[in-house]
Amino acid sequence: MSFAAVRGLLARRGKASPATAEQQAPGEQQAAGEQQAAGQVQEEVVAQAVAEAESPEIPLWRRDEGVWPFITVVMPVRNEEQFIAATLEQLLAQRYPHDRFEIIVADGMSGDATPDIVKEIAGRAPQVRYVPNAGRRSSAGRNAGFREGRGDIFLVVDGHCHIPDAMLLHNVAQCMRRFDADCLGRPQPLDPPGLTAFQRVVALARASRIGHGAGSLIYSGYEGPASPVSNGAAYTRAVLEKVGYVDESFDACEDVEFNYRVEQAGFTAATSPLLTVRYYPRETLPELWRQMVRYGEGRFRLWRRHPATLTLPAALPAALAAGVFSLPLCLLAALAGWLLPLGMWLLCVLLYALAVFTVSAVEAQKREEPALLRHMPVVFGSIHLGLGYGFLRAAARCLRQGWRQWKNSFIAVLPRRARRVLGIAERVPHSGGPVRVGMVIDGIWSPTAGTEKQLLMLLDRLDREKFEPVLYVLRGSQWISESFDSCQVRVAGTDSFKTREGWRGVLRLAQWFAADGVDVVQLHFRDATLAGTVAAWLAGVPRVISMRKNQGYWLTRPDRLLLRVLNRGADVFVANSADTAARVRRTEHLPAEAVRVIPNGFDTGALPGDGGMRAAARQEAREALGLAPDVPVAGIVANLRPVKRLDVFLKAAAAVRRKMPAAHFVLVGEGSARPALEKQARKLKLEECTVFAGRREDVQRLLPAFDVGVLSSDSESFSNALVEYMAAGLPVAATDVGGVREALEGSAAGRIVPAGNARRLGAAVLELLQDEQARGLAAEEHPRIVRERFSARAYVAAYEELYRELMCGAADVNASGVQKEE
Repeated sequence: MSFAAVRGLLARRGKASPATAEQQAPGEQQAAGEQQAAGQVQEEVVAQAVAEAESPEIPLWRRDEGVWPFITVVMPVRNEEQFIAATLEQLLAQRYPHDRFEIIVADGMSGDATPDIVKEIAGRAPQVRYVPNAGRRSSAGRNAGFREGRGDIFLVVDGHCHIPDAMLLHNVAQCMRRFDADCLGRPQPLDPPGLTAFQRVVALARASRIGHGAGSLIYSGYEGPASPVSNGAAYTRAVLEKVGYVDESFDACEDVEFNYRVEQAGFTAATSPLLTVRYYPRETLPELWRQMVRYGEGRFRLWRRHPATLTLPAALPAALAAGVFSLPLCLLAALAGWLLPLGMWLLCVLLYALAVFTVSAVEAQKREEPALLRHMPVVFGSIHLGLGYGFLRAAARCLRQGWRQWKNSFIAVLPRRARRVLGIAERVPHSGGPVRVGMVIDGIWSPTAGTEKQLLMLLDRLDREKFEPVLYVLRGSQWISESFDSCQVRVAGTDSFKTREGWRGVLRLAQWFAADGVDVVQLHFRDATLAGTVAAWLAGVPRVISMRKNQGYWLTRPDRLLLRVLNRGADVFVANSADTAARVRRTEHLPAEAVRVIPNGFDTGALPGDGGMRAAARQEAREALGLAPDVPVAGIVANLRPVKRLDVFLKAAAAVRRKMPAAHFVLVGEGSARPALEKQARKLKLEECTVFAGRREDVQRLLPAFDVGVLSSDSESFSNALVEYMAAGLPVAATDVGGVREALEGSAAGRIVPAGNARRLGAAVLELLQDEQARGLAAEEHPRIVRERFSARAYVAAYEELYRELMCGAADVNASGVQKEE
C-alpha cells in the first residue's frame, strides 16, 4: 500500500494525519481527554492500514521479489550489563523469519560483564554477533554495525531499552514498504516497566511540553511522513551508500547529525508508533545531569556543523544557564548602585520558576500525586541547566581553541625585544623531521617508582627516527645527574611556586620549549602540570597532553580545583585505567572525548621461561631472601606508605598463619611506614616468618620466590606490581581498586576483595596458597595476558600513535588557521 492510499484511508475515517511535525504540533496541545480519544481513533486507523498492507494481493517487500527484507539490528553498547541480556532476548523473540535478520552488538570496550553476556548469548543464537568497538563512542559503534551488517534495512537499538512487543522487525519492514520510505523514525518514551520513583519523575518531565524540543517526535504518537531529524532509527542500505556513516567526532547528538544529513539528501522519511522502543531513564540526579551536559555539548557541535539546526527553543537552555552564571555580575552591578541587571535577573528566574511549577502542578493534579510538585522542578532544573551548561562548556572550549591559535599568531609577530621582555624565545617550527616531545615531571629520585618507571621505559623505546624526546624536570636529583642518559635532560630548578625563583623556572621552561621547538608537551604530576601548562602556553606549543597515573588520593580540594582549570589547557588527558578515566571525568569535569586510556606497559622480554628455568629462578630467589625451598610464601611489592595499606597485608598474613603455620611473607619496598610495620609484625608474632626486603632494583628476580602476589592498597590507578606478579606467573589476591579488575579480566587465578578488609584478603591468600590448580593456571594464563594486553611494545605504540594523531591536528590548524574538530 502506498502512502497516498494510507492517507486516503485516514481521510475516509475523518481523521487525516498531518504531513509534518509542525502541522501536528497544535494537536499535541489539546486537552488530555481529546488526546486520548484521538489516540484511540488513530490506533484503529493504523491497525486497519496494517491489515490492508498485509493483504495477500500486495507483495511483502519488493514488488519484484516478494520476500522479507534482511534486517541488521545495530546495538552500540558500553557497560550495559544491567539491560543487555533482556534486550537481546526481546530481539531474538521477534516474530520475524530468523534467517532474515541479524543482531550486531558493537561493544565499546565495556569494563563490566557486557562482553561476557553478549558472547554467551551469541554462542546459542547465531543471529547475534559480537563486534569490538575500539572507538568506544556510540557513533563509532553505529558505524561498526553499519560496516559489518548485511542488511537491506539497518535498525539501531540501544542496549538500555525495552522492546514492548514481538512485532518490531515485522513493523519496520511493513512501514518501509507502506510509506515507500528510506528512513523511519519511532517514538522513544521513557516508560519501560520496573521504573523507580525517580526514574518515573524523569520520564514525566522529559515527556512534558518543556522537557524536550518543540519539534521532537520522540514522545509523539503521530504516524505519517515526518522529518527524521529527532527520531530517525531505521535506514535502507541506499541511505548509507549516499549519505555515508555517522560522524565519530560526536559523543552525543550523533544520531541527530546523521538524520539531518539524511533529510538534506532528500530521502523520504516517516514515523510510526508501531515502532515504539521504550528507554530507561537515568537512575540518579547526578547521572541525569551528566547525560544532559553531554547532550548540550552535542547540540553545540551540531550547531557548528550545521548552523541551520540552532532554533530558538534549542538555544533557550544555554540562555538560561548563561543567566544563572551571570548572577555574580548582577550582584556586583547592584553593589555599584545599578539595580536594573539584578531586577531583570530576578524577573527571568521568577518567570522560569512559574513555568516549571505550573507544568509540575498540572502533572501532579492529573495523576493525583502531590509529591510530583516537589520533585519535578528539581528534575526540570537538571534537564535545562545541564543542557545549557553543556552547550556553554563546548562553546567555551571552542573559543579557547580559537584564542590559542590567535595567541600563537600574535606571539609569532611580536618583535624580538618584546619577546625577550616576556621571557619567550624564538620558537623553532616543526620542519618535517622527528616530532619533538617534551616530557615534564616534578622529579625522578628512583627509577623503580610506578609513574617514573613507565616514563623511563617510554623514553628508552620511542622510535628515534620519528620522535625526539626531551626530559624536563622541575627538581634535580642525584639519580638524574649520575644515571640518566636516555635523552637530553633540562632541570628548571622550580622547588616551590611560592618563591620568585620558582616562577623563573617556569619562564625557563617556556624558553626551552620554544628554543627546542617542542611539538608536544606531556605533563606528569601536579606541579609539572601547573608549570608545564603555563610554559606551553607562553611558548606556543601546539599540543599538550596531561597525565594521571594515580587516583589523586593525596589531592586536596584546592588541588582539584586547580587541576580542573589546568586540564582545560590540555588537548588530551591520558589515564592508565578506565576506572581512573571515569573518576577524572567525574571529579574534574573533563569531557569524555578528551580522555584516553593507555594501560601501563611491561617488558615482556623478562617473562618466565619453561618449567626448568622457573624452578631455577625460584631457588635463586628464595636463597636471596633466606627462605626455605618448600615453605608457602605470599609476597607484596610496594612503597611502604600508608596508602599501600601494608598494615592490612600483615593482618591478613596473621590470619593465614593461624591456619597455615608454615606460611611466610615478604615485603619488598621501602618507606616512612617501615618502623610502624615492623612493630606491627612483632605484635602479631610474625617477625620470624616475615621478611622486610627493603628497596630492591632486582624486583623481577625476587618474584619467583612468591607463591602468591598480593596487592593491599586503598588507592591505585593501574598497579605495576600487579602486572609484575602476573608476568611472573603468580596467582594474585588484590583489593578492588582502580584498574585491578581491568588487569585481571579473563583470569581464573585472580581473587579480588574489598579494600581495607583484612579478613577477606587473608581468606583469598590462603585459598590461593592451597589451590595448586589455580597456581598452575596462573603460570600459564598470566604471562599470556601480560604479553597480549600490557606489553611495552603496545604501550609505546599507543603513545606514538597519539603523538601522530595530535600532530595531524596541529598540521590542520597550521595549514588552514581553523581548529580541527576532535
